[in-house]
Amino acid sequence: GVMRPTEWSGPLFPNRTLADYGLTTQGDAMKPTVSVWPRLLHETSVEEAIAEAAPGKQGWMNLASRGLPAVPPAVLGTPRVRVLFLQDNELEDIPDELCERMTELRALMLGENKLTRMPRGLGFLLNLQVLHLSNNRISAIPWQIARLRNLETLFLDGNNLSDLPYEMRKLKKLSVLHMGQNYF
Repeated sequence: GVMRPTEWSGPLFPNRTLADYGLTTQGDAMKPTVSVWPRLLHETSVEEAIAEAAPGKQGWMNLASRGLPAVPPAVLGTPRVRVLFLQDNELEDIPDELCERMTELRALMLGENKLTRMPRGLGFLLNLQVLHLSNNRISAIPWQIARLRNLETLFLDGNNLSDLPYEMRKLKKLSVLHMGQNYF
């Protein structure tokens, strides 16, 4: 089963596992959820995590807290993933293809990165219910966010935002919106 990873506050390096950091797993089995703070380490490598999310295997992929400078290209070959954890990395950009190919996504977790803009293809994610962009460097929200008609939860806190697009009023299902620590 999946074990609770050990918490770690040091630097992260792509493709390291718990063994590489000299740590072991502790605790009981846990079910993946969308609330994954604080930083967690993993038993699997990046390649293993992607392989586990191959079509027909599981609906989520956990690449959080890996020190990734970019989204691994192999992620784009997993179109059936419904929950993608990419928070707490070094990402400065999200490839357009991610949104264009991974249209089954229900939750996209991108908090704690270095993003300066939202993904360009965001409007393709029509099934998205949770979008987590906290603690990045985003300064504007594109009007295409209005296409996310199923969006229920949006985390925008800790960015460089000074306003929101008028089109956001079309997000009728939006019930949770975090906007603190911006320039409003």
